[in-house]
Amino acid sequence: MDDFDTGRFRLCVLLLFLCGLAGAVKREDQLLLPIVDDRGGNSNGLQTFIVNVEEPEAVELLSSRKLKQWHESFLPNATLDSGEPRLIYSYRHAISGFAAKLTPEEVRAMEAMEGFVYARPETTMRMETTYTPRFLGISEMGGAWDSGNMGEGVIIGVIDSGIAADHYSFSDDGMPPPPAKFKGSCRPFSKVTCNNKIIGARGFHYGPDTAVDDAGHGTHVAGIAAGNFYDRAEVLGMAAGTASGMAPRAHLSIYKVCYSDGCQESDVLSGIDRAIKDGVDIVQMSLGGDSTPRFNDDPIVHGSLSALRRGISAVASAGNNGPDHLTLSHDAPWVLTVGASSTDRRIRATVKLGNGMELDGESAYQPTSFDSSVMLPIVYGLFCNDSSKMNQISGKIVLCELGDIKNIEKGKLILQAQGAAMILMNPVPRGYTTSSDAHVLPASSLSYYDSIKVIRYYTTVGASATATIVFKGTVFNSRPSPAVASFLQGTRNQKRRHSRPTSSHPA
Repeated sequence: MDDFDTGRFRLCVLLLFLCGLAGAVKREDQLLLPIVDDRGGNSNGLQTFIVNVEEPEAVELLSSRKLKQWHESFLPNATLDSGEPRLIYSYRHAISGFAAKLTPEEVRAMEAMEGFVYARPETTMRMETTYTPRFLGISEMGGAWDSGNMGEGVIIGVIDSGIAADHYSFSDDGMPPPPAKFKGSCRPFSKVTCNNKIIGARGFHYGPDTAVDDAGHGTHVAGIAAGNFYDRAEVLGMAAGTASGMAPRAHLSIYKVCYSDGCQESDVLSGIDRAIKDGVDIVQMSLGGDSTPRFNDDPIVHGSLSALRRGISAVASAGNNGPDHLTLSHDAPWVLTVGASSTDRRIRATVKLGNGMELDGESAYQPTSFDSSVMLPIVYGLFCNDSSKMNQISGKIVLCELGDIKNIEKGKLILQAQGAAMILMNPVPRGYTTSSDAHVLPASSLSYYDSIKVIRYYTTVGASATATIVFKGTVFNSRPSPAVASFLQGTRNQKRRHSRPTSSHPA
């Protein structure tokens, strides 16, 4: 009898407690916010806000419906006059808060409500190899692959533009089944079929639910992180070898938050929120913006802290806005901030000038039909972007400065005008960073310092200046290496300054 009374007492206490939770999501004592007609004169002020609020008491016991009601209690009404719901996302894990359609006036009125913390308009973020494992030493005996079993059993949540699931890198050959702890899945509308490599996929756009990668960035990032072994990798016949990610036995769960219009912060937070709920071990976010936000305004910093509190490691890109000051992103102490650097491998395209000087550059396109023994005239001016001058470049090597249009597009224009070849010259900020692009004509990408030598030669000799390009294929032991990419070298002003990201690795 005593046991029964004790149990009944505990049950009553629990029921009272749950009733209290039910009441906690009601705000009947609060004044209603002013309702703005979204079809009238104030419609231009309507935008998506990320709103941080205090957690309701015992939030872990609230159902998703009750938590949504708590968040909706901060809104002037549930729907806009157009019938569209105001609440876009109700977050449980990434932050304590929600994303909703509001006007600045409605947000100002919300600031007086009990439980309100902070609100800001969302911004749009943007999306920021065969030899790398050997170069880093992780594939050698006693390396990280030995000690970590190549990531087996680890689940990496990739917050990006989705995935091309039919790529060789995502076959599940040799992969074990997903860990039992994982709660995610490949949703039917995601149009991605799960296997033992890709174990989860979903979209987070306020509309389409597909997880198929339309941009290629998410596929690239997922492959770097956990691509499976592929032994016939090459680019235009160069850099041949076995490609794999850094953790080839790890599982992938894909959260598509980036679309043709960029990556909306509300979607990014929802992706992180879901990844935490699904039980991933790592969240990977290679996203950034045109500016470096304060920690308070950075959804990746916010979401990463919530992930860390649940034992989930957060990895984010350092950004591609360098080398200027104050361009380093996501450098919070609880985020592993990773930047890009080079290996010692180059796909060599050496520029040989008429004075005998040789300057090593790069190009993935290495045509065997190009006669490197023939010295060709050089032209320099606005020939790379100005179609009105293209008739002056036939049979010549064109000197091009970076910018205005993409490098490969410059080459296409020059090829159409029957130009013989192209030399791409770095500006000062690019420094030593060159690239092996898949060009459509003979080309070479030169560092800024070598580009200056070409210009000096051209201005000294004038119209009689000549050059050729000698293609030498894939070479190793190039120096300096590894070298930090030019677009990475920045600092951050958050009451402290960093000259480097937490970590920098070849990609």
